[in-house]
Amino acid sequence: MATKNFNRIVSLLAMITSAACANAGTRELPASEFRGTMITMTRGTVIAVDKATKKVSISHQGNWDLEIPAATTKFDLASTDMASDLAAGSAVFFIAAGDAKKPAVIRLAPRPANGFTY
Repeated sequence: MATKNFNRIVSLLAMITSAACANAGTRELPASEFRGTMITMTRGTVIAVDKATKKVSISHQGNWDLEIPAATTKFDLASTDMASDLAAGSAVFFIAAGDAKKPAVIRLAPRPANGFTY
């Protein structure tokens, strides 16, 4: 019985090892190499809008492209037109650019409210 189990374990390890060796030529890219290669749509809830300075505070989910964790962030707006329909409590989808030190919203769209807030 013990020999049978031992042989099964050895066979299983051999299969795993051969599968791992088959993929040895590939590598997973770190997040830093993906940065800026795709557009990340982020969802959030507007906390405050300052039309005079073209800034909006959004409580949002994490944004991997900008390396911003889920939080409330003050973003610059790409244009003043974006602020025209915004109000505190608005549920939005947005695309941000720049970096974590100076993020800016470049696209903004309302999203249906589903009772889930950030």
